[in-house]
Amino acid sequence: MIPVHTLRGTAIFSRLSRVAALLVTAASVVSLPACSSASAPPIALETTQKDVVACIPTPDPLAGASSWNSAVGSAIGMYYNQSGSPVTVTSVSLLDPHNLTLHGAVLYEMAHYAHALTPISGWKDEEEGALASDWARRQPIPGAVIPAEDGPISASQFAAKRANTYQVAVDVSVATRAPGWALGVVMNYTASGRRYTLTLWAGMGVAPTTGNMTSACEQTSKAIQAGMTPSA
Repeated sequence: MIPVHTLRGTAIFSRLSRVAALLVTAASVVSLPACSSASAPPIALETTQKDVVACIPTPDPLAGASSWNSAVGSAIGMYYNQSGSPVTVTSVSLLDPHNLTLHGAVLYEMAHYAHALTPISGWKDEEEGALASDWARRQPIPGAVIPAEDGPISASQFAAKRANTYQVAVDVSVATRAPGWALGVVMNYTASGRRYTLTLWAGMGVAPTTGNMTSACEQTSKAIQAGMTPSA
């Protein structure tokens, strides 16, 4: 478990796999469909599945969470529209939530694949890391639109292309004064008259505590990891 010190406060961000690099402000890129693929879904997920957990202990005023049930923002996944048509995000829900309430979600544009949102923080500080002008253009979900971009891009060329990429930031809080977590985010969207569902497996946790912040998040993160690990 690795403490991530943001500009204001501390969150816990860990990797579940043995991938060498710890990526806090950018997610790892996976192979995208080849340009000739006609059956690929419009949205390509650029985040490695079941690879990260982000947790915030509460209260942590320096991280924008002044009470145990403060609103918390989490934005881990990155999405790219590889189709030739815009897509509309119709709904977002939490994947297997436990004591965690979803209050809303927004779509944020990482223009030119830069200025990612904070993986987890108090909701009022979720824009930390983003340009103010980019955050101001965030779109509420449902109804947010991801424009068409430059078509499929190979993993090896994605960073060099600096394509516009998008993140979904969810606004959550714990329902009771106990740890809350979810295994990821489920996004439903439409494109060219068809409906699609995309599931991001990336754990988020909120750990109310009056004691050791790191210990509280370690226990919550273990619960998330257990949920992502198939039973024997």
